[in-house]
Amino acid sequence: MATRKHWIDNLRGVCMLAILLDHTEVYYSGVNIINYNVYVTDALYLFFFLSGYLMYKQKVDINVKEKLYAIGRSLLIPYLIFTSVIAFPKALAHGNFNGIGAIVLDILQGYASWFIAALIVAEIFFTILLKVCSKKILLMGGICLIAAALSLIFPHKESFCIFQIDNALFVMPILFVGYIYHKYEDFIPQKWINTATALFFLACVKIYVHYYDIKMSIGLLEISNYGVFILNAFLGCFAFAGLFKKLPHCNPIEWIGKHSLVYYFFCGSIPFIVSKLFNYLNFPYNGLYWHVLLAFVATCIFSTIVVAIIYRFFPFAVGKKFNLHSLK
Repeated sequence: MATRKHWIDNLRGVCMLAILLDHTEVYYSGVNIINYNVYVTDALYLFFFLSGYLMYKQKVDINVKEKLYAIGRSLLIPYLIFTSVIAFPKALAHGNFNGIGAIVLDILQGYASWFIAALIVAEIFFTILLKVCSKKILLMGGICLIAAALSLIFPHKESFCIFQIDNALFVMPILFVGYIYHKYEDFIPQKWINTATALFFLACVKIYVHYYDIKMSIGLLEISNYGVFILNAFLGCFAFAGLFKKLPHCNPIEWIGKHSLVYYFFCGSIPFIVSKLFNYLNFPYNGLYWHVLLAFVATCIFSTIVVAIIYRFFPFAVGKKFNLHSLK
């Protein structure tokens, strides 16, 4: 069995915390206080990058049957279980309950959690691509670029594609970058100066994005400048991968990264509940950001409790067998 790479879990953990902070801001204050396009977009494309990274297996041809089974067990089944559990109270809380039939249809069509649905489809597409032309890297890259281009023909704001096919096609190049990064990892310069340079240029891009209000929403494919988005994603993948390889272990963040799938399913409902609780306790957002940080800490604590309970007592929900040591 391959040794688990701790930097991947640490990076996943930070990405998950970024998403929790974003949702805490929105539900507690009503707006994105920190520009969404400055950090949330990065968290999302980095998850796809890491998925592509983990799909590379040295000297081993991909087994399509095993990989599809793994996708079904570790992504599709959790998607069906968690969206089913959350959908009804979510609809009631947001006042848009249109009947059980509408909820079931949303789940089956992949609307209940766009990110997980897109990840499932993207991994299936990439698995097939690896089987067909794994030794033809340029062809793989070309097909991924064509897939991303095809995604732009779908309507985005007005309607969703079944099981987020548009988003799945759009992120294919990002999975490809992750795959290529892993394949040629030994040849990529890993010195601090290279990472620092990538981070510097990424920071410059972020300043530009914020100053000119560049939209880079993957979920709705609301991207106002594709050149800037591509540069941002390319620099971000290499900068953050290089950075997190050099950072020391951080067990709490690493734990969040290992269990990020379940955190993601509750990344909307728990911030929503915490914001309602804070307002009920007469502690509303009043313009002071430390209030948001306090709500964020509460969100992280409650989320971790829920995730720990699920992995401890309901491991089947995440495709695992019951194990007394399942939280390790």
